[in-house]
Amino acid sequence: MKLLAAALTLVATQSVAQELPCFNRSEFIQTLDETYGEINIATLEETDGTPLELYVMPNGYWALGILTQDGVVCVVVKGYDFLPQDRGELG
Repeated sequence: MKLLAAALTLVATQSVAQELPCFNRSEFIQTLDETYGEINIATLEETDGTPLELYVMPNGYWALGILTQDGVVCVVVKGYDFLPQDRGELG
């Protein structure tokens, strides 16, 4: 969790976002779906209003992307072994 928080903090500046792997959002989503079967399963919002999207593949690989105002998604962090949780556990 600390790694994710650090990554999101770094993305807060435009210069850092330019150093991340960034793609046209619609092309990125189409490529993920057609090539890897990866889909957007969640759209999140940071406390400052910055939108984030979580993409997951059937084999458990995942990527978290930050959306820019000009329709670009930049991959902040990625990993494997995504395990969805039962929403009932949230209370």
